[in-house]
Amino acid sequence: MLPVAPMQVALLPIALLPIALLLMALLLPGCWGDSGQGPAKVHWDRDIGEKSGMIISDRRFAAQAVEPGGRAHKFDDIGGLVIWLADRPWKDQARIWVRDTQADRWLEPSRATWKKGLQTPSGYGYGASAEPGYGEMSFEQVRQEILRGQSGIPNRENR
Repeated sequence: MLPVAPMQVALLPIALLPIALLLMALLLPGCWGDSGQGPAKVHWDRDIGEKSGMIISDRRFAAQAVEPGGRAHKFDDIGGLVIWLADRPWKDQARIWVRDTQADRWLEPSRATWKKGLQTPSGYGYGASAEPGYGEMSFEQVRQEILRGQSGIPNRENR
């Protein structure tokens, strides 16, 4: 074995610094959670709805709004999300996700058809699905009805 000069040993950690920084840049973003591109994980029967204060347990009607920075706000019903989001300065940049009432998946609300008259956790009465022929409403129609205080359940006004 060849003898190593003390100066060469001292320079070895400095030489590894660029490699360590590269590894940190690649691995650390995963520690901050979702990148804002998809829905955040919901802890069913534990997470609390942002507006209702109720435990989110019915997987068919959950919804969430993800801020531009990636923070997710979870709801037990689309009605709570629509009303809560209306006052946020970043509302137009939010990513919104809703559960498909017919399948175990998240949807972008504009890609679903909507039905009203359903029994939902907070009583707004709207449900979404990507299944063909599920409903006759668009998300924009649902949003407008909720903001006008109308309910998806006949003879009932929203809270």
